[in-house]
Amino acid sequence: MLDQIDVIIGPPVGALPVVTALQYAIDSSKIEAMYLDRAAEGKFRLGRGFQLTGDKRILLVDDVFTTGGSLRKAIAACNECVREGGEECNFIGAAVVLNRVSDPEAFRLATVTMPLVAAVNYPLRDWDETTCPYCARNVPLFAVQ
Repeated sequence: MLDQIDVIIGPPVGALPVVTALQYAIDSSKIEAMYLDRAAEGKFRLGRGFQLTGDKRILLVDDVFTTGGSLRKAIAACNECVREGGEECNFIGAAVVLNRVSDPEAFRLATVTMPLVAAVNYPLRDWDETTCPYCARNVPLFAVQ
């Protein structure tokens, strides 16, 4: 599998330690570690000094997966980067440390373009209002100060 990866990249903040730890653990001069920065309007952009081309095989990584929003924004940022050269990104997969999604199908479909794996699955319990035990006891969502 490692011979199929050219670049490890992830969203701002949470993924940075994961990217760094993976690069250290893999210890290969052939695999580049990159990161994304926050741009205007909440979008992501490639970090300063990095160059991404369509011929690179990319493994996306993130610390926590809840909705898939960060991975989708990372995919969009990478694709925007290589489109300037008229190319397409070659994502080989996505890996997260913690998956908090309770619905396995939602997790599987989050990045429909690639395989997605998690080191730890720890789903959040969620209820609609009619079945929520806290709602039934009138427990507020936030503590009032």
